[in-house]
Amino acid sequence: MLTIIIPTKNRAKLLETLLPTLLSDECPADKILIGNDGSTDNTQEIVNRYKTNKKLTVIKNLESIGAIKTCCKLFQYVDTKYCMFMADDDYFDFYLIKKLLSDIILCNSALGFGKYRIEDRGNVKDIIHPGWIERLNYQSDFLTLFAHDHYMFGAATIFQTSLLPQYQSPLGIAPFDFHLSNLVSFDNLGDFRALDWDLSLSMSLQFPDKIYYLDEYVATFKIVDGQLSSNENYRFTGRAAFEMSLLILKYFENYETRTIFHKNPLIIKSVLNLLDNKRRQIKSDKLIIVNFGYMPIINSAVAILESLVTSHPSI
Repeated sequence: MLTIIIPTKNRAKLLETLLPTLLSDECPADKILIGNDGSTDNTQEIVNRYKTNKKLTVIKNLESIGAIKTCCKLFQYVDTKYCMFMADDDYFDFYLIKKLLSDIILCNSALGFGKYRIEDRGNVKDIIHPGWIERLNYQSDFLTLFAHDHYMFGAATIFQTSLLPQYQSPLGIAPFDFHLSNLVSFDNLGDFRALDWDLSLSMSLQFPDKIYYLDEYVATFKIVDGQLSSNENYRFTGRAAFEMSLLILKYFENYETRTIFHKNPLIIKSVLNLLDNKRRQIKSDKLIIVNFGYMPIINSAVAILESLVTSHPSI
């Protein structure tokens, strides 16, 4: 029923802890797909210990191709009705992931997700994401995902495989839009980081009535060194604002999508505020040339949002 996709690189110690739990009878997954992305430590040695386990399939990249491309490569092996993507440093509650899966099956949902915690240096903290609360007010995950940023965390989210988007990737059909990665390639900071945010937006727009939310802390996001989403190149150069702007341009080019926002005037201001906050995080003088590449796109996204504000009589 369920396949878990995990890219990994030079995280042998984490896999040593993670694999025994995922391969235990308590874990509800039928298949575990591990992508060894050109590791130079003893990752392959660790996964080889479990090579006789029928639940486990390991794909080894001779050279590193990145986490997202590795996920796309692994996705070609998914043959179960449901799947999920998670990092090698994250973990979930077995009971709650079973509950999430059974509830999704019962509701025939396209996507189901729960809440997640943050673990930093051994300290675990419940977070209260405004998106989990406001989704009821906006009555649309698509709108709320724009207003409050991404709140569907990989280790707490399960997808119905056949309903995932089908994009052509460098490694076959995959649910991630690599066109977005092509648009950021000029800055040499790697792939588009928010491809999971784009995936959640796409699913929420296409299946607004088939998104299931479990109001439980299903999984834990562990903060470790080297995470792409939290390094300074992403947070302080304008890349975060640039990526959000690309998503705005992607979805707002469609007239019907703009109409959804126009019918919800408060959301427009919320998205504008979020984008402005990200824009203010541009602090690095060293990468000012890269920032010049970002600004035309960021300004275009702001202009679209402002045009919706000025054209709405109730704002």
